[in-house]
Amino acid sequence: MNNNSERPFPPRNKQTGNNFLLAVLAALVIALACFFFYISHNRSSNYGLVKEAEVNRNAAIPVDSGAVTTAAEPVAADPAITESAVTEPAVSQPADKAVNTEETPEDKKAAKKEAEKLAAEKKEADKKEADKKAADKKEADKKEADKLAADKKAEKEKAEAPVAEGSETYEYPVAAGDGLGELAKRFGVTEADLKRDNKETAQKLEPKSKLKVKVKAVHLVVEGDRMIKLAKKYHVKTAAIRRANKLKNDNIQLGKKIIIPVQ
Repeated sequence: MNNNSERPFPPRNKQTGNNFLLAVLAALVIALACFFFYISHNRSSNYGLVKEAEVNRNAAIPVDSGAVTTAAEPVAADPAITESAVTEPAVSQPADKAVNTEETPEDKKAAKKEAEKLAAEKKEADKKEADKKAADKKEADKKEADKLAADKKAEKEKAEAPVAEGSETYEYPVAAGDGLGELAKRFGVTEADLKRDNKETAQKLEPKSKLKVKVKAVHLVVEGDRMIKLAKKYHVKTAAIRRANKLKNDNIQLGKKIIIPVQ
């Protein structure tokens, strides 16, 4: 037998087997890394195709100026898109980008009509308010005028009303030389009236004593008073007023008290 042909393979040592296993594992790791890179790249490409298709669809849909559509219609799946890409959420375009913001002539006309309507309503409301204020003022002025007229009439009637005889009692300060007969004539009363009203004083008149005398009034002279006016008011003669107040003429002083005798 030939020794060269029957010689066995040289035996492999343990170090050589370990190197072979490490090489195989490294090749598997590289293959897996390439596979995952391919899947990731393909998924990103499909996601970009979905967004591009949705943008093209939104641009192709006409926009109504009166209404804005915010809900996106479903897009037919592209055969080239994988199942993993279809499951990605669709990103909708903002609604304001698809709205035509240009104002049409009809819109301008409607806005102008609305503004004119509001202006007319405000003008009408202001007119009503002004009319109401004017009416209230007129009514208040009328009431005030009526009140003043009524007060003036009442004052006039009171001034023209006859004064009852002996409605007031005047305390006359007795002077030296006064007598009951003279005082009774001066004030238009009788001696009996003076004695009845002055039981103690009338028996003996003493200076500075008070003698009660019934008169029509004790009038305080104000601006505009005249002797003839007082005579008409109290229905007495001017001579009686002069006699009761020891006046030489019809002149009366402002602020002075004038005795109006009974007669």
